[in-house]
Amino acid sequence: RCSRDWSSDGVLFRSIDAVGPSIASIVIGRADGTATTSVGNATFGNNVTIQQGGTGGALVVDGALTTATSGRSINLLAGSGNSGTFTLASTGSIASGSGSIVIRADSLSMGTAVANAVAGSGTLTIRPTTAGRDIVIGGPGATPDLGIDLPAVAAFSDGFSGITIGDAASGTGSVSVAAAVSFQDALSVFGGAFSAGSNALGTTAGNDLTLQARSGGIGNNV
Repeated sequence: RCSRDWSSDGVLFRSIDAVGPSIASIVIGRADGTATTSVGNATFGNNVTIQQGGTGGALVVDGALTTATSGRSINLLAGSGNSGTFTLASTGSIASGSGSIVIRADSLSMGTAVANAVAGSGTLTIRPTTAGRDIVIGGPGATPDLGIDLPAVAAFSDGFSGITIGDAASGTGSVSVAAAVSFQDALSVFGGAFSAGSNALGTTAGNDLTLQARSGGIGNNV
């Protein structure tokens, strides 16, 4: 169901009420799409993938995106390059119940996201579209990094069964920590080499922290 209009590739979507929960999955957009898809208030009873996966493809969530059925996943797949951006606006939120949430993008814009805006009890994955993209945790990073800054971390609500940062299958970009940061759930980070410098990376309440470096070492303060 959509409570207001939203658009993808210049097409205005007024309603998705006709798609019943018996349909296993819904895919909106293109794997090679290069436009911007904006998502307002929308509730799905299905697994849903919203994608603009080509060079410069972008996604914007500025309303409440939710699943109505337990165990349904939300996959938000933006494109590659510096303009391959996922944006969570100050009015946006994502909730999947026990389903997984995947956010894939080469750039994140979550600086105005409110605390606990991304919620669920399944897994949360944040990974770059480009496997070799460098990742910065605790800061916005510099172009062309995938920066997961402190407002983004604060937007991840407590309660996920686990949070994964990076491409678990093939990520090779370096991972650095720009500020001391602690995640509220178990955290796994995948990349090439790791560097925390003087900034601590950790988890609260005894949650596990797993780091996998494919091409280099793991620095201190983790």
